[in-house]
Amino acid sequence: MDVNKVHGMLRLDKNGNVYPAGTDDTEPEKTGFDTHEAKTTRSGILFLAKQCVCKDRNAQYGEPEDVFNEIADHWNIYLHRVLECPLTAADVAVMMILLKVARLHPDIGVDKSDTWVDIAGYAACGGELDDRS
Repeated sequence: MDVNKVHGMLRLDKNGNVYPAGTDDTEPEKTGFDTHEAKTTRSGILFLAKQCVCKDRNAQYGEPEDVFNEIADHWNIYLHRVLECPLTAADVAVMMILLKVARLHPDIGVDKSDTWVDIAGYAACGGELDDRS
């Protein structure tokens, strides 16, 4: 299991310890997870989701409310005939969670560990966005 495939957020040192990506062995941010735990335990999944939504994806795409509002605008254009009211940024978080849930179907033969991290990340963003409205 290649730890670098976990959203590029973790790296292994020579002793098999897991660290956030971009740190060196002298920094105190050791996660305490091995590669399996980081992808399969509640605390590991939540750690990865936090790295994703608070650092990596935030740096790549910007603030979730801005990106989700942009997505809502595009979806509203596409769905305008079937919607009674426009989508909100929080709706985007819910719909992205539903997309990820659909990918958990047992007939889809892909590694699902990243999907759980994504769901936790979308849930965190959605909770924050819903609290703002």
